[in-house]
Amino acid sequence: KRPALRLTLETTTPSILTPASILTIAAGLLGVVSSNGIISQLGIMLARGAVISSLMVLFFLPALLILFDRVIPLLTWGGWRKKEVPHES
Repeated sequence: KRPALRLTLETTTPSILTPASILTIAAGLLGVVSSNGIISQLGIMLARGAVISSLMVLFFLPALLILFDRVIPLLTWGGWRKKEVPHES
């Protein structure tokens, strides 16, 4: 599990960080540049939320997937039944 997790994080981190950093920078600039107080606060909160969201996707979600690896199939619709894999002849 851990090598698969490491490979997944190595390959998907750039595609997660790129839009998260663009959104963070754009929202942060909106918060700094805007003269309207409400828009400025909204931009700062949006930037903060983008950072927290990207950190949770990169670190917290994989840890939860490893922690609840055996429980997830039981909570999936029809996951308690073993599915037959068709054999090719």
